[in-house]
Parts: sequence; structure tokens; C-alpha cells
Amino acid sequence: MTTESVSAALRYIENVDLPFSLDSFTELVGKMRLLFRFMIRFDDVSIDEQNKIANWLIQVHMFKRLKLFLARVTKSYPLLFASEVGDEVEYDYSAYFAEDVRNENIPSLLSHTCCLSLNCLINITDRFESVQKACCSDGLVQFIVTDILPLLLDVKWGELTFREEFLNRSLDIVYNCCKVPSNHKYYEEAKAADMLLRIRQKTKESHNEADITTLLALGYLLDDSNNKEIMSGQSTIKQILEYIVQSLNDCEHLSFGFHLEEFLTGLSHLAVNDENKDLICDEGGISVLQKVLESSSKDKELIACCNALWLLCFCKKGALLIDENEELKTLLSDLKASKNIEVQRYASGVVWQLKNTEKKIEDAKDRVNGSMELDATSDKFTNSFHDEDDKHIMISYQWDNQPLAKKIADYLKERGFKVWIDLYEMKGYIMDDMATAVENASYLIICLSRRYKNSPNTRRECDYAFQLGKDFIPLMMEENYKPDGWLGILLGTKLWTDFTDGNLFEHKMKDLCSRLGNVCKAVEPMISPIRESVVTAGNVTSADPFYGQHHPFQHHPIQHQDVTDSGKTEQPHQTKSDHAEMENIVLQWTNSEAVAWVRSKGLAGCMKKGTLKKVDGLHLVMLNRLRKTHPSVFYQTALPQIGGGEFLDFLTFSYHLEALFETIPPK
Repeated sequence: MTTESVSAALRYIENVDLPFSLDSFTELVGKMRLLFRFMIRFDDVSIDEQNKIANWLIQVHMFKRLKLFLARVTKSYPLLFASEVGDEVEYDYSAYFAEDVRNENIPSLLSHTCCLSLNCLINITDRFESVQKACCSDGLVQFIVTDILPLLLDVKWGELTFREEFLNRSLDIVYNCCKVPSNHKYYEEAKAADMLLRIRQKTKESHNEADITTLLALGYLLDDSNNKEIMSGQSTIKQILEYIVQSLNDCEHLSFGFHLEEFLTGLSHLAVNDENKDLICDEGGISVLQKVLESSSKDKELIACCNALWLLCFCKKGALLIDENEELKTLLSDLKASKNIEVQRYASGVVWQLKNTEKKIEDAKDRVNGSMELDATSDKFTNSFHDEDDKHIMISYQWDNQPLAKKIADYLKERGFKVWIDLYEMKGYIMDDMATAVENASYLIICLSRRYKNSPNTRRECDYAFQLGKDFIPLMMEENYKPDGWLGILLGTKLWTDFTDGNLFEHKMKDLCSRLGNVCKAVEPMISPIRESVVTAGNVTSADPFYGQHHPFQHHPIQHQDVTDSGKTEQPHQTKSDHAEMENIVLQWTNSEAVAWVRSKGLAGCMKKGTLKKVDGLHLVMLNRLRKTHPSVFYQTALPQIGGGEFLDFLTFSYHLEALFETIPPK
């Protein structure tokens, strides 16, 4: 089966003559079955091949052609969607067919063919965002919502008729495609939420496939304006919790053909709304989620479960229930050591949010004001003093908007601004890194989108920044999105800058730079930590004897002295260029040179042997940068991992590391 034959089939399906002749109808059935066979072999090819097929189907306008086919057929044969009467459809279709095809089997064959047209799309719309977008941009989803679903509202459930099957397949496509936030504008134009609510009114007590599909789709479309209607008391939450338990008890974690992960994601969508958080807690949602953590070993399920728990931490009731549950907290702590980075990240998010108490906020405010503290409960020293040189502009964004967020960061850096942006999802040190980044931020640039609002990770950043009194600069990343819920409350009457039109990027960035003024501008560009890009002039080379006349780790003699009016000698201060040069010198150290410095300071005894075998100049430079920019990570995580000493040994190491880079290099 070639793409040429499939392309020819699509052209025939789109342009088939109506009303059907026997020949044209027979050929239509054959073409549709060919298309269906082509699509069901989708699972048998590699991911790369699947991507190629998906892109090719978009290029040949498959979804637009199927929409045109369905539009022509439903217009020519409206009784295909007639109401059932009694146990069977009691309408005479024959008048709607050409004389040579007035056969009692023809209507059922045409019904089957229409179902096939949608069945072709189920798997591919479940997997590829590009296809989900194409189904909306080509108008297929809107046609289903506005022209197909209204004709199927009175389906008689349980009879396994074509109408019930066609409704289920239609809802599958609507559900799959609403997972993309940028598609929501099409759903709003078609008033999809209203239509799905009408269907739910007829299905919510039946616990059938259509009910579940509608419920999960509404979760993606939920916002403040329709939350009350979608929730309709507590029955919605009860139902989704029941589905979670049912799928958890199934050996394959399925219920009505839906995966446990999908139900957990649906619960998270409901939990985005603050009013729903309390309802979920009242219905025993936290206990249900605990059962998932106890029973599941699948990373996707654990991530979805931790995401729901993280969202519930943003309400007092949820935070209290989780904090008082020692078994649940133990499960979350264990997941922080998971081999899967995403599981680590979400579990760490829940734990961090629980610890984000009023005392923690007050402590953070003290750190922002320049305090230094020793946590007596953990014996961890935290150097929390941040001078103005440490201040930066922080960019907070949801992962889907990373390309544009990075482009904004690069533009600002090129013009001398000091920018902090997480390009690697802060794997490993997410919580401490985020907290320090927010504390040191003069401004927080927020990249607004639906997914930004729905993410507990970005909400945590905004909440923490708000509690510290940070200034926000909102940038709109998603067309037709109006911030609501906690994000709308946070922004208040603040006006955002629209970044949805790429053609206006330069103009918008000039406005942003003008608004920032000279805040957080670096005097000199930051030095790249990559060895290959470091200037080597004046550095120690492999030809230099480490114990010769020039010891890079020694304090070199001061070249000049200034005498004050009082006659006292004033030591010269290291300039930024001096610091940069010292970094360049140390960056070139080999393992033997770095070890020699460690031993010369008497630090070998407080470092692990494995560390001594690997450490070089690059490691020392990055450790020192970590000490300055993320002290909590440096003292609480990095030092215990590289050293086997005690607390005082860590202080000694920190002192000598700081002194090394404050040395005035030889002239």
C-alpha cells in the first residue's frame, strides 16, 4: 500500500458523486477501507516513520477532506442521524439513494463507512500535536461539534447502534484535539463546552464511554467561567475518583478503555480551580492518590499523581491533610530518589510546597534583606547574603514556550542584562535553585499561557515571588488567552505585553528593555564556563612546572600599595577583570594541579577519594559560581556529595575556595 494509493483514495472520498450510484458507492467503501487499513498499520512502524506519515497526512489535507466528505454525506442523507424509535431505527432510507442502490444493506454500509472515516483518526489524533492542530485548523473538530453532535443528543444508550458508535468516535476526536491549548480558541468559537455539557446531562449517570470522554474533555476546557456548571456539585469529582479506583484495581490499569494516567490528569485539571481543591479533599481524593503511589510503578502514573497532589498543596486543607499523613510523606520522599527525573521533580515539588510555611517566607524575606543564617535543625550552613551584583531578571515560563522564552533571554543578555532562566528544568536541584533565583530577582518576567496557569511548578514560582513582594512583568504567549483563576488574581489590573505576533518581536523587546531601564545590567559580559571558549593567554600550561615560580593557587605579591592620609597601607581590591582572569587561570588546571591546590590548603582529608581522582579546574570554577549564586545548593547538597568531612571542614573548604578566586592575578 503506497502513499500514492492513499492520496488517490482521499481525493475520491472528497469528490465522490452524490447521490451514490452502485458503482460509486462500492468504490467509496473500498477506498475508505483502504484508508482504514493504512491507518491501523500505524502502530507497526517506528516513531520516525509515524512522524513522517503524520506530516504527510497534514500536507495532503486528509482532515479537511474527511470533513468535506462528512458534510456532503450528512447533507445528502440526513436520516443517517435520525432518532431511534423503539429498539431499531424505523426510517426508510431508500428515497435518499439512487434507484440501483436501494438495498436494505446500503444504509448500514454507509453508516459503517462514516464510522470508518472517524476511526481512521483515533490513534493519530491521540499522539501527534501537529495532527491535533490540523484537525482544528482544517475545521474538522468544529464541524463535529456544531453539525454532528447536535444530531446525536438523543442517542439510545446500550443498543450498540451506529448512532451510538458514531457519537463515541466523534467525542474521541474532540477529546484528543482539546489537549492542545492553542486549539481552545476553535473550541470557544464552536461553543464546544456548552455542547459537551449538554451531552453530559444525558450521560453522567450512565458511566459509559461517552460520559468519561466528555468529562475528561471538559477538564481541558475548564476555566472560571464554566467551572460551576461543569462541576455540578460534587458528582463530577466523585465520578473521576471512582474511575481512578476502578482502573487502579484493573491488572492493566484501565477503566472503560481509558488509562489510569488519563483519569489522574483529569483530576489535576479539576484541581487547577481553587474551589475544586477543597471538594477533592472532602471526597477523599488524597487517600485515593496515596493508593496510587502505593500501588503503581509506572512513571507516567506517578508523575500525574504527584502533579495532582502538588496542586492540592496550594489550598490550606490539602496542605494540612498531606502534611499530617506521615505514610504519604514517606512515599513522596522515596520518590525524590527515583531514577526518573520527572518523578523526582514532581515529588520534590510537593515536599517543597509543604515546607513553604509562613516561617519559611519570613526567613526568605530576611535572606533577601541580606542575612546569614545557620539552620540548627539540620546543621547546614546557608550563606544567604546577596549583594546587588547577584541580582538578575528571572524569566518564568511553561515548557511549551521555551523557544520564545529563550529568545527573549538571549535578546536581554546581548544588551547587557543579567538574566536567570531555567533551560534544563533544574534537574536535581530544582527547589533550592528556584527559591534562590526568585530571592535574587529584581523582576520576574511571566510568560502567560493556559498551561502556565495550570502548572503547579509555575504557580509555585509566582506564589513565592508574590510573597516576597517581587515585581512582575507579564508577557502574553498565547493568542486569545485571558488570565483567570489564581493567575488572574495575581496580575490584578497589570497590563501585559503581547508577544503572540512574531513579526512584532523586535518592537516589543525594545519596549521591554525601555521598561527595565538599567536594572540588572552587567558591567561586563559573563565568562563562558566552557573550556574551549576560555582565553588562555597568561594561564598556566602543561609545560609550566606546578611547583615552579608561579603558583596559580598562591596569593601573589601585591604589585602596588596605596597609602591613606593616616599613613596606613590600604590593600588593593580585586576588580571584576581580575576575577575573570583568575577564573581563566583556574579553568586550565588539570586534575593533578587541582589536587595540588587541595593538598596545599590541607583539604585532602575532607574530600572523598573518588572526588580527588576527578576534580579539575573547571569543577572548582563551577563550585565557586554555585557558592555565590546558589548558596543553599552549595552548602546543603554539593559539599556533602564531594566531601566526607564534618561541618567545620565544609566551612574551611568554602573559605579557601573563596580566597582562591579573590586572589589578584600576577601582572
